[in-house]
Amino acid sequence: MKKHITIFFVVVISLNTFAQVGMTTNNPNKNAILDLNNSDGTTTKGLLLPLVSLSSTTNSAPLSAPVEGMHVYNTRTYGSGTTQVIPGEYYNNGTGWIRIQSESWKLQGNTDTNTANNFAGTKDAIPLVFRTNNVERLRITSTGKLLIGTTAVPTGGTNAKVVIDNGAVKGAVQLKDGTEGNNFILTSNADGVATWKAPATEIDFVSSYGSGINLPVSPLNKWYFTGSSVTLAPGKWLISANMLLSKSTGYTNATESWWVNSSFSDSDTVLSISADIINGSLISGSAVPNSLYGILSGSTLINNTSGSNKTYYYIARVAQASSTATGELQNFGGGWPDDNISIQAAD
Repeated sequence: MKKHITIFFVVVISLNTFAQVGMTTNNPNKNAILDLNNSDGTTTKGLLLPLVSLSSTTNSAPLSAPVEGMHVYNTRTYGSGTTQVIPGEYYNNGTGWIRIQSESWKLQGNTDTNTANNFAGTKDAIPLVFRTNNVERLRITSTGKLLIGTTAVPTGGTNAKVVIDNGAVKGAVQLKDGTEGNNFILTSNADGVATWKAPATEIDFVSSYGSGINLPVSPLNKWYFTGSSVTLAPGKWLISANMLLSKSTGYTNATESWWVNSSFSDSDTVLSISADIINGSLISGSAVPNSLYGILSGSTLINNTSGSNKTYYYIARVAQASSTATGELQNFGGGWPDDNISIQAAD
């Protein structure tokens, strides 16, 4: 006679009075609904989310309907545009799938970035907006326009890349590079580099006058710094000088004559005509026989290509004199009320 023995296996899941579940432990953490950790700290396994193939961020499939809070791992790249899905972890917000970004930008800075893949901005046709104190200060439109103080391109700004709307408040743009000056206009060189420059119609007079120098008749052709100078922004400038020629002893004699040259030097110690002078390097004048005064008057063109403000020093010399000329010309280059140097933008 055969006997049949039936053996019952009972699987028990540990439940405590608060209904916590421990999958690998009989002592689950009381703050967790589900505890997957070994109580002895030897956990070597991870949580594997359901591996699914999503088709769109707006399509709930493979769920039959959107379920808020559902987490899955998408295994494929599918679709295009704003609804495209790529491999990674997604959660459902009740209307669609949201990818959990693991490579988000950090407030403390980022390292190992690659400009081909890492950037701050948008991947759709939506503007990028910057706020402070919860007020919009700046936005970059989807077409690449930079808007400051406005959320829309104003009339006439269709082709503008930078738009600043400061309302009725003056001073929307401030550019300080050392070339600025009162009533200056903004100009550019052939490369589009902008600098400030006095308008061509405006004439300024030099305020940096020295007390003048006494030019001796001998030696001839020796340059002297007059103590006066001009400081020019980058660009071309027409410089005009009008100077009084007068002997310290009064009238020139019946056969006495002087011929005086003046110009501008890059230095007030090593005196030579500046290479920046591109037209008419000398401004000259004469004192003739039996005269109390003579006049030196003329203009020269200086092109400052240094890229910043540059000072030019007014120099003078006696180039020729009659054999009867004696003494010196008094206070030349700024010592007389009649003396002046004027500046006018030439381009």
